[in-house]
Amino acid sequence: MHIRKNFLIDSNSVFKVFKNFHFRFGVFLCLLTVLYLFSIHYISSHKNANFSTPQWDGAHYVSILEHGYSMNPCGAALESRGIKLCGNPWFPGWPYFLRFFTNGLAWIGLTSVQWITGMSMVIFLLTIITLSMQSQILLKPFMSQTKQIGIWASLWMFVQPGSFYYLTAFPYIFTVFLLFCSLLLIQHPKTHTKPVFQRLSDLFAFWASFSYPTAICGVLLDIPSRAKILSGSGFKKLLWRGFIYSLGILMVSTIFKVLFDNFWLYFEHHAQYPRTEGSPFNVIYGLITGGHENERLTFLWYGFGLLVITLKLPNIFKMRSFWFINAIYFFTFFNDSWISIYRYYLLMFPMGALLGATPVSSWLKIVYFILGLSLQLAKFLPSYVSGNLV
Repeated sequence: MHIRKNFLIDSNSVFKVFKNFHFRFGVFLCLLTVLYLFSIHYISSHKNANFSTPQWDGAHYVSILEHGYSMNPCGAALESRGIKLCGNPWFPGWPYFLRFFTNGLAWIGLTSVQWITGMSMVIFLLTIITLSMQSQILLKPFMSQTKQIGIWASLWMFVQPGSFYYLTAFPYIFTVFLLFCSLLLIQHPKTHTKPVFQRLSDLFAFWASFSYPTAICGVLLDIPSRAKILSGSGFKKLLWRGFIYSLGILMVSTIFKVLFDNFWLYFEHHAQYPRTEGSPFNVIYGLITGGHENERLTFLWYGFGLLVITLKLPNIFKMRSFWFINAIYFFTFFNDSWISIYRYYLLMFPMGALLGATPVSSWLKIVYFILGLSLQLAKFLPSYVSGNLV
């Protein structure tokens, strides 16, 4: 009888699991993801398009996954516009990660596109659930986790004007997941003192920078306090993490040197396309006065949220995540371009937690989130599936 009791299921324990907030909210997020996917595919089918079909740069990530790197002749039409380097010199962290599945699990019979979109959906779900439970890491050292902050942090991933890009062949959700895992391991009280977790955090940070260039801003997420920097130990940590976040770019350039004998290929390739000359302020002015409507709406929507956080959230200038989202927000303007910022801004994942912690009316946050979601489903997503969103 004693042995049998050990195998009996305690009905009270099961009931407690179902009453647990994180369990119930996790189920809600799963259902919300299904509804979100249904909405995306409904809009795509209404436009007679397949959402899973790689668009623009997404096709380059698929080609790296399937065939590796290649550089091809551009042709007279492109060369007449000054474009002489054609190929797929993009960052390889995302397609290299996917090769584990496409090669190791080839017997399943899925295509590369199915793997890349399927894994995007899985990582998206893991990210929003982890954010809902551990968003306090983004508010350290001044605020603690609450249920409300976790809700806002996870909902943020759905409502940005370009959120659907998380579920495409682009590496944005993968990069966000790596950045958050790296931060979580190096800041969480149960892992931050253990060397094995610190090295794992370094691996996540490196792979994030190996997957997308702007991930180098992730070093701002774990800057030590001023006291630790002055003491010396924090300064060494900052130098080490800066090196780790720079290693991805160095690795990519080294790969291009070996394959194409051009260490600067990535930068030269992207420098061929139109840029706005002058200071970042000139680039922003050009965006507001004469830029594309999609980019202008994106800049203003994120800018309003950033302004609310800056004016209303206590101790904001001492929070690492605040400086990180500012770096992402202005990064592209220092690169003399405002094109496709609705994609680049998807790395601003701490913004949901910061907005959730900001002491303003919940109705203001709800209206702001609904506006972002409306822009996404009514304007940005239809443009994307029609092939008109770069």
